Amino acid sequence: MKLDKEQFKFKLLNDIKKVYENAELNKELITFEFGTLEVIIDTKDMYKLYGKSKNNYNTVKKHCLNAVKEIIEETRFKVNYNKVFPIIKPKDFGSDKEINFIREEFTDDLDILYAVDMGDIYRFVTKHDNVDIELLKKSAINNINKIYNVLVKLDEELSVYTLGFTTDLGSSMILSKNFIKQIYRKVGKSFLFAIPFNGTLVVAENNDKYIDYLNELIKMIQEIDKISDSVYKYEDNKIEYATKRRILKIIK
Repeated sequence: MKLDKEQFKFKLLNDIKKVYENAELNKELITFEFGTLEVIIDTKDMYKLYGKSKNNYNTVKKHCLNAVKEIIEETRFKVNYNKVFPIIKPKDFGSDKEINFIREEFTDDLDILYAVDMGDIYRFVTKHDNVDIELLKKSAINNINKIYNVLVKLDEELSVYTLGFTTDLGSSMILSKNFIKQIYRKVGKSFLFAIPFNGTLVVAENNDKYIDYLNELIKMIQEIDKISDSVYKYEDNKIEYATKRRILKIIK
C-alpha cells in the first residue's frame, strides 16, 4: 500500500527515533541533535525518492539512515591517543551540558575525565566522538605516567609537599604510578593528599595534625578556583576521606 505524504512523514520519523531518540518533526523537517551537530532531514526530498523507488519505503529508510550515519562519522572528533590525558574534575563539572563527557568515578566528589592536548587548550572527549573507550583510558594512564614532575616541601619543618612544576595536569599526577612511587619515598605508603584547585596537588604524611593543616590550606582557596574541599587518605591503592583517629580515654 502506497503511503501518502503525512503517513510517510510520521513513519519515517518513528523509524529515525528508534536510532536517534531526540528526533522531532517540524512541518516538513525532521531534526535532531547529535553532540554539537544538528541534523536536518527534508521529508519532501525523501518522499520524492519514495516515488522514484516505486514506493519502496524500506529502500528510502535505509538510504536516509545511511546518509545520516555518514554525516555524523565525517564530523565526529577523532581522538589522538598519543595526546590524551586524564583530568580530575568535580562531579558537577559538565553535568549541566547536553554533551556527554566520558568520565568515571575517582572519589565520591570527583570524576576522571579525558582530554586531548591540542596545544593551547585541552579538548574533553565525549561519548559522541570517534573513540575506543578502553583504548582511551589505557592511553591516558600511559601518557600521564610519562609526565615528569617532582615533589618539593612547602615548609622545611613540615612533611607537606607540593608539585615543583605547576601545569594543567598537576592534579592528575595522583593517577601516575611512577609519581606514586615518588610519594612513597617522601612520606610513606599511607599518605594524605588534597586537590584544592585545578592543576595542584598537595601531599602530606598520614598524621592528624596534617589533616588540620591541609583543611586550613583548602580554606584559603577562592571558591571559584576550587576543585575539592576534601582531604583524602591514600592507602593500599585505595582512596577514602581522611578522618582523625579517635583516642580512647581511660576513666579511672
